[in-house]
Amino acid sequence: MVINWINVLKGIGIILVVLGHLLVKDYPYVKPYIYMVHMPLFFIISGYLFKPDSNFRSYFIKKFFAFGIPYLSFLFILFFIPSIFLEVRNVQLTFKSFLNVILHAGIGGRYLGGFATVFWFITVLFTTQQIMNFIFNKFNKKIILIIVAGCLILAYLNSVFFPKFWLPLNMNVVAMSLPIFFIGYKFKAYENSPFLVHISILLSILGSLLIAFGIDKFFYMKLGFY
Repeated sequence: MVINWINVLKGIGIILVVLGHLLVKDYPYVKPYIYMVHMPLFFIISGYLFKPDSNFRSYFIKKFFAFGIPYLSFLFILFFIPSIFLEVRNVQLTFKSFLNVILHAGIGGRYLGGFATVFWFITVLFTTQQIMNFIFNKFNKKIILIIVAGCLILAYLNSVFFPKFWLPLNMNVVAMSLPIFFIGYKFKAYENSPFLVHISILLSILGSLLIAFGIDKFFYMKLGFY
């Protein structure tokens, strides 16, 4: 089933991602506003479309083929091959540098640059989906809320007190992506509520004002800055 407004939001998100990279040099003051929206938007959309599946194995395999296979394929094409080519061109390819490229590709996350710089999103989204599917099938609503709140607290502890700490494949970012994903999921139950619309507008204005006055300077999920 095609949901037109979802496709429109995806299009807006993709445009914002492109603009976020293009405008950073000439219009750096625009970037914080874009980063406040674009990646969280994708996690919210994914949460809205999320449907728990009690068959964990089937759900894992389905999502692995949807995310894992393309991730590994494009990682090889857009990161591994260009990295090796660059080493060869600079006459710096050694066994050690070759292993270093493999290591960076395997660790992923912040180690990925160039065309692969956004690949962290795939591994984080895949992990978020698997965790959410597990807790939705294993725990009641109260426990789920506690887990989500706990993740949010961990995300801010990571951001404020341990900003240099990160995990392979950017798994530490799951602590923030999971609550955002959960918001998208809960949105389905209240999407026709005027109260939700008013709260969304209010929070958008508040977030914009925080950035405008320099209080909230950045929301950069890849680097864990919230």
